[in-house]
Amino acid sequence: MFGTKGTNQNDVNNRYVNAFVNEIAPHFVQVRGRSGRVLTISQDYLLLLTNLAIGSRKQVQFQELLQEFRKRGVWFDRQSEQAIIRFLERIGNVERMSDSGDAVYVRKTL
Repeated sequence: MFGTKGTNQNDVNNRYVNAFVNEIAPHFVQVRGRSGRVLTISQDYLLLLTNLAIGSRKQVQFQELLQEFRKRGVWFDRQSEQAIIRFLERIGNVERMSDSGDAVYVRKTL
């Protein structure tokens, strides 16, 4: 499918992206008009990913959690990271350890 003769790199890339969007990521891709396609993650998937990243530990620092997400191929921009902190605070899974609020720890959801 991808390596037929007479195709250029752009055709191969387009086929790969279309196969990914249609077969692997239909639950995570939203079409946002002029903005194009955007990868999204639901709160349920975020909690599942958080629990998997924390593993058997009691809690981890937020930056460590983001590193664990990246190991699993999930990257967030700064705005999304702040939204994740607000979401985790809302459900009671965040503990701030210093007076300045720099040390943010995330607990597992049971």
